[in-house]
Amino acid sequence: MEAVIIVIGSVALLCAIGTISFKDPVHCAVSLIGHMVSLAALFIALHAEFLAMVQVIVYAGAVVVLFIFIIAYLGTSEEVSKVRPAWEKNFVLFLALTMIFEIVWVINTSLGVGGGSEGVTTVVAGLEFGSTKLLAHELFSRFFIPFELASVLLLVAAVGVLALLKRVNTEKRENGETV
Repeated sequence: MEAVIIVIGSVALLCAIGTISFKDPVHCAVSLIGHMVSLAALFIALHAEFLAMVQVIVYAGAVVVLFIFIIAYLGTSEEVSKVRPAWEKNFVLFLALTMIFEIVWVINTSLGVGGGSEGVTTVVAGLEFGSTKLLAHELFSRFFIPFELASVLLLVAAVGVLALLKRVNTEKRENGETV
């Protein structure tokens, strides 16, 4: 069983690397789908079938397909590689360092090294790992605020896509192209 998890984890890691390293956005989206399916396989290996189903249906089936539709609608022009101002590069560097810090903190917390005494693997008495009751309990008790913040983040991303789409359409109209 451990060998299967190692193989599936390696595929997930390779697909994640492909997601950030491919230059073509369609290839990135397809690689992201591969990553999501690999994560669903890991959930199945951990006997969390509900999470695996949600992973495939919601993320690979809906969100990434929406990304592909947006990519197809906007097109894949070569104007993506414009020179960015220095403050944008510094901001992205700050976000990357913050993410690395958060990952290290979560790993330390889950191993019980620091930050929290209970760790990430605390299970509510009487509820089986991977069950929908345990998922609902954890989601609406300990992880309620991060859950709501994630929904706000998705809303901001949707508004950002619409603003980008409006800007692209305005630029096309100014250049005399058909929209």
